[in-house]
Amino acid sequence: HTFMQIDACPDNCLFTENGCYLIDFEGGETGHALLSGVYGHVRFPTCWCVFDIPQPIIQKMDDVYRAELSKGCFEAMDDTLFSHALVEASVYWMLWRNTFIPLPRLLDADRNVIAASDRQRHIMNMDVVANTTDEYSYLPHTGAVAREIARKMRERWPEQSNIPYYPAFR
Repeated sequence: HTFMQIDACPDNCLFTENGCYLIDFEGGETGHALLSGVYGHVRFPTCWCVFDIPQPIIQKMDDVYRAELSKGCFEAMDDTLFSHALVEASVYWMLWRNTFIPLPRLLDADRNVIAASDRQRHIMNMDVVANTTDEYSYLPHTGAVAREIARKMRERWPEQSNIPYYPAFR
């Protein structure tokens, strides 16, 4: 457990000549370190301005976070422990999104927020969990359910295309 900013969205960073600093700590709390560590991996779940990120960038974000975390949390150096925690944290955010914006509400209406609609965010979140469980061969049944939900959502809402990359990656 560690103190987390819990809203590490790109717009909650202050860029200066001395580096990048997180701001906006009013939601800060203690919790599992990987809940913050997977923020980019799960495409900034609390952010109002969500775009996609190329996979090589996500991998680099994961690697940099893991290297920093390892300095004070030696368990992060264990590949199995780290990959399992990464999958679990990704699943946590998928479940959180479904609590924050319940799937049944999406049946009635969608809402576009800057870059992506709520339906698009749900689909992307399900895809992230399905792909992450596959990549790390952990919680395969959870990944299969997420993949099936994403498939059914695409079937129901075929107009929901993929979320574009952040402008810097286009």
